[in-house]
Amino acid sequence: SLPIFLIFSQIVSQRLLVSKEQYDAQPQWTKFLPIIFGYFSLNVPSGLAVYWVANNIVTTGTNIALKQKFKNDPEVVALRERISKVDAPVEKPKPYVKPKEIVEESATVGMASEQSQQPVASSRGKSEPPKKRKKKKGKRSKK
Repeated sequence: SLPIFLIFSQIVSQRLLVSKEQYDAQPQWTKFLPIIFGYFSLNVPSGLAVYWVANNIVTTGTNIALKQKFKNDPEVVALRERISKVDAPVEKPKPYVKPKEIVEESATVGMASEQSQQPVASSRGKSEPPKKRKKKKGKRSKK
């Protein structure tokens, strides 16, 4: 019967001390901890199980009494507001996208004019492709 009291006291303690939102946000395995402790209490001396039950009852009662006492305390209310601002979700900044340059082509297609010979800015931002260097031919000596 002592493991059943331990499981019951831990379940009640979990429900009273943790808000509904926090309880739902906890991992699923934490909801099975009272059952695990109940199983452990089968294999330990009964004095330890009695200590666990008494500790659950005293801790839960103390926390509830303190929450009721400081529920409307101005310092606690201000602290809760500051914490809620810190815990608020933050929007991720959008990445900076460099605007593309518009490539303008000359109105006269196929005509070799000064305008068509000038380099046109590409969408990549480069003015013109690099020129290839010609290799110098060395003098060959005849033998």
